[in-house]
Amino acid sequence: MNNKFIYLKEFAYYAFLIAFGLVFSSFPMKSRAQWSGEVKIATTNLTALSVAPKITCANFAHYKTISCIYWDYSNPTSRGNLYETISIDGGLIWSAPSLITSDAGDEYDPYIEYDSNLNRLNLVYAKWENSVGGQGNSIMFRHKSNPSGTWSSPTKVATGSQFLDYWIPSVLTLSNGIINVYFTKNGPESNFAITNSAKKTGRIMVSISNNYGFSFSAPQEITTTCDAEYARATQNSFGSILLVFSRYALNSSNTDCADEFIDGFPVSNIHQIWSSDSGATWSGESILYRSPYGSAMHPYISVETTRKQTPCANCQWTLVFQQRTQQGKWAVMNMSSQNQGASWNAPSQLSSTVWGHPIDIDGGFTIGCRGFLSFYSDAYPHQNMYAKRYDWSSSCSLN
Repeated sequence: MNNKFIYLKEFAYYAFLIAFGLVFSSFPMKSRAQWSGEVKIATTNLTALSVAPKITCANFAHYKTISCIYWDYSNPTSRGNLYETISIDGGLIWSAPSLITSDAGDEYDPYIEYDSNLNRLNLVYAKWENSVGGQGNSIMFRHKSNPSGTWSSPTKVATGSQFLDYWIPSVLTLSNGIINVYFTKNGPESNFAITNSAKKTGRIMVSISNNYGFSFSAPQEITTTCDAEYARATQNSFGSILLVFSRYALNSSNTDCADEFIDGFPVSNIHQIWSSDSGATWSGESILYRSPYGSAMHPYISVETTRKQTPCANCQWTLVFQQRTQQGKWAVMNMSSQNQGASWNAPSQLSSTVWGHPIDIDGGFTIGCRGFLSFYSDAYPHQNMYAKRYDWSSSCSLN
């Protein structure tokens, strides 16, 4: 689905950091025991839709279970659906996939989180509303409270239409129980953006639930410039939310929605905004990272803890993204913060595999019962999804 090639350069974002009393610095990552090899979790058949797979994982901490959900092609009627595979040993062995969705049309762009307040997994995804015509994708929310249980019926977070295309969602449950769902409206690769420049908005939206996901507020725009997508968020110990997303850089004339190019390709940077009121208002958009080799994009951010809703001032934050390497290939990278996003170390390569182009290489991580487990998907036309562990423990016991 993402067919816009992008690259990036390094940039230090002093204006925003000075305003918040922050400094960009470099320091070593937290020590971990040892890396495992790169393991294929599953191989999909999405070449039928001319797209690459996407994967998301979360640790069901109370049960020491890692759940990974991914997008795959089923048949010409239900087309793309969501599947789940589970590991109960920290990522060594994975179960046979089970089907979550089977509706007509496509369900894709899954994202899950563990809600330690309610001891459940929350899932959001995009749903192609083929009944409305055009590309009108809606955003759906589901949850489950037991690894061996079933997922709840879907709740619609935001409804697509002939002129509204919502996709690439993520979900963040706050320490006070409020649920934020983030997604992109009419994004850079949307049909609305490609075929009609007047509709090319690419805004990040948020819908908020104050009743544990039974209903959500009307979508609210929280960014004001175009070409923004892949919104991912985490919360610090003071209750403030850091939201990161990738956005194509404007050209030197700042022409609306006209991209900056390097070596014939548009540039993408990782941006950030903050909220101190549970996602109601946002401020301080700035560039968090600009690569020296080309684009950095498709970010994923979270705290290295199994209890995400418990404030943790000393927990490491990790940002995962894809970036062009110095050799001109594409890899999954990560960079970490020891002070809740105030400063970040220099990035390092996370994936063993590298790719020739960036389409749909989406990465992330969860904290399993052995420790740190990263996950990421192949670049199209490849169809694999990978896991790679950094074990803190040789046995499956939560630390």
